[in-house]
Amino acid sequence: SSHPDTAVVWGGMGRIAFRIGYFEVAARAAYRARCIREATVGEDTVEAATAYNNVACCLAALKRPLEASAYLELAAELLRILAGEEHPRTQTVLRNLHQARVMRKNVQMPPPVLFSYRVRAKKERRSKSKRRRWSARFEHRSRSSSPNGSRSASRESHRSR
Repeated sequence: SSHPDTAVVWGGMGRIAFRIGYFEVAARAAYRARCIREATVGEDTVEAATAYNNVACCLAALKRPLEASAYLELAAELLRILAGEEHPRTQTVLRNLHQARVMRKNVQMPPPVLFSYRVRAKKERRSKSKRRRWSARFEHRSRSSSPNGSRSASRESHRSR
């Protein structure tokens, strides 16, 4: 994998796998060829840009157009600078980039969950405030307690019966 010609072998295997429809295998082989190209000849070469295009085509076939677009934009810029706008490889990459941009992006957002709340009819306001109701409850409880004032004593007397 330290020789640039090994990228040619991986690229050829990726091309064959792509042509017969094994897109995952093709993507792995093209990615391996890309890594070898970057390591041996550099990232800013025509060969590396071609490897980016090959990886992008495999990703597009795997219905991953966002990643494919990223690789194609990189390849297009490299080829514009290194080979020129009219070069056949540049034209091919630009055509692939256009196709990747118009592909369905498979970005899905689930519909929002709508909650429904029951709306109750308004009740008439009571004349007593909350404070009055609480004080009335407290007074009622304190009256039911034992004569010495402790509620626990009255509970014990109820249990013993």
